Amino acid sequence: ELGYDEKSVTLKIQDDGRGFEQAGDRRTTSLGITIMRERSAEVGARFDIHSEPGKGMRVTVEVPIPEAARVAVSQ
Repeated sequence: ELGYDEKSVTLKIQDDGRGFEQAGDRRTTSLGITIMRERSAEVGARFDIHSEPGKGMRVTVEVPIPEAARVAVSQ
């Protein structure tokens, strides 16, 4: 799911897989997730993972739109 408003662009990716317990799970520190966290931080984005055993996983990335770009988009 991709959405936006005047201040940010949000990407949500969700599955209905096995999921996992986040506390202490190596999957939350895997290379792929680490890279996603780093890339998100580079652009000032909020990165969130939510997962529960038997309930799948959801990844959300919310990227702020810089003030200067907001003015340009709204004109």
